[in-house]
Amino acid sequence: MNYIVKKQVKYTEPDGGKDNIVNLAPKINFPIGHLIEYYLLSKRPSDLLGYVKKIRIPDPNKYVKEIEKIFSEIQES
Repeated sequence: MNYIVKKQVKYTEPDGGKDNIVNLAPKINFPIGHLIEYYLLSKRPSDLLGYVKKIRIPDPNKYVKEIEKIFSEIQES
């Protein structure tokens, strides 16, 4: 759960932010993607980049580094 909270804090912009994004309430299935990432980070880190590329997240290498950092922070606490 800490992983999801830290990730939400990192990637949520204030409403209207630089890209004029409005934050809506999460959908019922929103934790599934986070849980897949968490599983890959904890059990199969070598498969993470391939997964991120398949779901077409922009700049996948940068994204993987960012979520690896979030994951390592929750492991330390």
